[in-house]
Amino acid sequence: MLGLSSPWWVSDVELDETSGLVEVHVECDASTGLCCPQCGRLAPRYDKRRRQWRHLDTCQFQTKVVADVPRVRCPEHGCLTIQVPWAEGNSLYTALFEAFVIRWLKDASIQAVSRQLKLSWTAIDGIMRHAVKRGLETRTHWMCAFCPWMRPRSARAMKPYLKAMSPLLGVKGYLGR
Repeated sequence: MLGLSSPWWVSDVELDETSGLVEVHVECDASTGLCCPQCGRLAPRYDKRRRQWRHLDTCQFQTKVVADVPRVRCPEHGCLTIQVPWAEGNSLYTALFEAFVIRWLKDASIQAVSRQLKLSWTAIDGIMRHAVKRGLETRTHWMCAFCPWMRPRSARAMKPYLKAMSPLLGVKGYLGR
């Protein structure tokens, strides 16, 4: 379901039919050495923090992944939480769930997706901004991220719109000529 590999493993699955919730408990093997997420050097474990992420629904049940995520103490960078393979950074959602929301948004309004997935408008907006940021980071020329199909002539016509949208999407820089 999560595509886990060592040192991660599913330790328990709980089903609560009254609340319509499935909790998948994931653990990190305590004997495995962990690396600093900044420099990649092997670092001793410090402690762990309980986190949970919304995952793709299982049948009619909302599914959450719950894990005690280890923190390491790096001599150079201090105490840092390691990265989990199923989610990015401090996201509240698994990468698969975020991709599912983005696919839905291609065909439906924010309101429809919000109703269907029981998410707030703010949560969906955060997922969209995160996806746009990821997409823009992979582009060499950020204008093509907005409209790869545009001809140079139509791009000039869109320039005021793109210039106005860039701060909202966290894009720095000017659109060129």
